[in-house]
Amino acid sequence: MDNHNVRDEIGLLLAVSSQLFQSRITQLLARHDLSYSQFSLLSHLRGAAEPSTISALAAAMEINQPGVTKVVKRLHDLGLVTIDGDPADSRKRLVSLAPAAGERLAEIEATLDVDSSSWFDGWPEDQLSQFRDSLADLTAWLDANRLENRLENNE
Repeated sequence: MDNHNVRDEIGLLLAVSSQLFQSRITQLLARHDLSYSQFSLLSHLRGAAEPSTISALAAAMEINQPGVTKVVKRLHDLGLVTIDGDPADSRKRLVSLAPAAGERLAEIEATLDVDSSSWFDGWPEDQLSQFRDSLADLTAWLDANRLENRLENNE
């Protein structure tokens, strides 16, 4: 990698880490009969201040509407989300977490916590804090600069 600068190396490491992370989480979620997309949608809904429309979920998760509809249907069939009519627009449906989702998410996160607890063994606390802060900064930038937003604004 002598010909690459540090930013190129970071990009490559992020790509590899992302793939390895997603594969690992997918395998752990399979034990709970959930896909990565299903877990991501549940996590998104848990963090949302109010119920979400399919369109809003698709935009937030960067998945097309038919894909989100399929995930929502599966989660509804599992009793993990509720789907209600939007009082302001009868054509829209509002998706929110069902009461059973809290317990299910706690079980899943316990599995993930057991696995992730070893990821940073041996890292000094200050290095962990710096990594967390840098990752939070990168995540915020990526969220604010999503490609579809830039493409729509002709940037």
